[in-house]
Amino acid sequence: VSYNVLSSHLSQSWYFWHNNPEDLDPKTRLKRVLKKLQPMVQRGAIICLQECSMDWTSFLHAFFQRRGYYFIHSLYGKQFNGHMGIGIAFPSARYDLNAVSIQRVAESKSWLAAENTAA
Repeated sequence: VSYNVLSSHLSQSWYFWHNNPEDLDPKTRLKRVLKKLQPMVQRGAIICLQECSMDWTSFLHAFFQRRGYYFIHSLYGKQFNGHMGIGIAFPSARYDLNAVSIQRVAESKSWLAAENTAA
């Protein structure tokens, strides 16, 4: 499954003016996200998350670890969006984690270096 959880730094009431402000509170939202993830974990799903803020990744690590999951994340964002990134979680009983490679695909292309040199 894949979810865009909206970075905890981006759920501002001035932008989401049509929502109840309590629903935008990062603590409330995190509880709801974890509650939504629980049935997926019980099914042994591979879970992909988008827009995970740095603030939430520690909670997500603990949540998944207590349930026998690996959680790997990579942060790419800026300060204004909570250094958001992506994460993938998968059950350690079903899959082995042999290696992790975290890269920005665009930076791994040789043509990128050539373009920067030409400029």
